[in-house]
Amino acid sequence: MTRILAVAVALAGAVFGAPAATAQGPSYQGGNCPSGLTCTHWCPGDPAIPGGQVLSWDPNVCHDWYWNSYGIVDVNAGMLYPWR
Repeated sequence: MTRILAVAVALAGAVFGAPAATAQGPSYQGGNCPSGLTCTHWCPGDPAIPGGQVLSWDPNVCHDWYWNSYGIVDVNAGMLYPWR
């Protein structure tokens, strides 16, 4: 029983104690993402993003992005793709 409890505690620490600063999975905070925002990581082969009709970014490389009331912001390039 003690061994099972030790394994459970170790797994919980690995899951809940892991920092969210890397772009693992589609959404993340930290890394290149501005403080207080949640960014999304898109790579070639991923589904098109909602609102993507305003994008003119390079579809051959990965992009970290978020949207706001002005449009879609490509974090790494520092580009804003306005809604209009």
